Amino acid sequence: MTTHWATTTLGRAGVWVSGGTPSTSTSEFWDGDIPWMSSKSLTEFYVRDSDRRVTERGAANGTRLVPENTILMVVRGMSLKTEFRMGITRREVALSQDLKGLLPSDGFDPLFLAYAIRARTRDILDMVDEAGHGTGRLQTDRLFALELPVPPMPEQRSIAATLGALDDKIGWVLQVAERERFLAITRLSNGDERVRVGDVAELQKGLSYKGSGLNDGSSPNALKMINLGNFSLNGAPKLDGTKYYTGDYKSKNLLSTWDLVVANTDLTQDREVLGRGFLVPSVLDGAIHTHHTSAVRFTSRPELALVLWAQLQSLDFRDRAKGYATGTTVTALPPAAVLDFEVRVPEDLERKLESARSLIEHSWQLESEAAALRRTRDALLPELLSGRVRVPAEAAA
Repeated sequence: MTTHWATTTLGRAGVWVSGGTPSTSTSEFWDGDIPWMSSKSLTEFYVRDSDRRVTERGAANGTRLVPENTILMVVRGMSLKTEFRMGITRREVALSQDLKGLLPSDGFDPLFLAYAIRARTRDILDMVDEAGHGTGRLQTDRLFALELPVPPMPEQRSIAATLGALDDKIGWVLQVAERERFLAITRLSNGDERVRVGDVAELQKGLSYKGSGLNDGSSPNALKMINLGNFSLNGAPKLDGTKYYTGDYKSKNLLSTWDLVVANTDLTQDREVLGRGFLVPSVLDGAIHTHHTSAVRFTSRPELALVLWAQLQSLDFRDRAKGYATGTTVTALPPAAVLDFEVRVPEDLERKLESARSLIEHSWQLESEAAALRRTRDALLPELLSGRVRVPAEAAA
């Protein structure tokens, strides 16, 4: 911690609030206009929306509303076992009981405070214990004792503006990538011919790896390893979820660019990852994949890999995957969920595949650019928060 700035504890950084869940059996409480944030929906740093919304009546019965510039963080949930989800609201939202909200005091620029908390992610994850059934729980007494710097307000705003500019750039790049991916999916989503996946392909589980083989990527013989952390909810690979491995493996565990990988396991109760799939981008060419994932190996008609990828993103397949799921705390996807699925082959397939490949390749380039920007931001974050790198006050203008 810097010696020339004042410090305080996170518990004294503002007013803390908790949330709740309106009765799910009362229809008048749900499907309104107010985002209801939960551990599931808090996936972005800038909080603007949620997959569930409450009405004004719902907001007044069992939950809590917080204004713009409130800092949210998950304090209970499966996600805490691997990541610390937090963000800052960009509009009024409601909270679930899995979250805590922090309304910053007048001594903090809200965005600066959000970045100051994000910078302590590793320390915060060390505070997580288990509440039962594999659910992570953040020890709030230790959280509140976390020490934070309090630079002068002009410097807080300059730091926030610098980091915010990087996040804005990342957001714009990912929005373009998302639009291109959506267009590719749309091109390959419909057709009259139906082909059962099991008639043209088989599923091959990945490596049952040993924890002793995990590596931070610094070893010269470390291979990239695709795992559940690489799966998103939109058909794109999450590059920052990649692990590294130095242990033994077999050639069948290796993946190539354009291979289709599917999540056959889900460690969350919402089953949102189960059955998700993505195409291996060039930056992951030669990676191995874990036993929680399956490669779809086409024995004939390999051009249908892209068609299957597109249709795995459909609501029909999402419902199918959840219907086939087995298990409670850890859910598994039986092979039949994929192998008995029928893809609808678009007309004029060759032309549509050419267009989709071009869109997907460019989205990969954009995602690699976003990953590089995230690395820059994450490297700069502790330097700015420690005072080792200073930003002129004019940067906030």
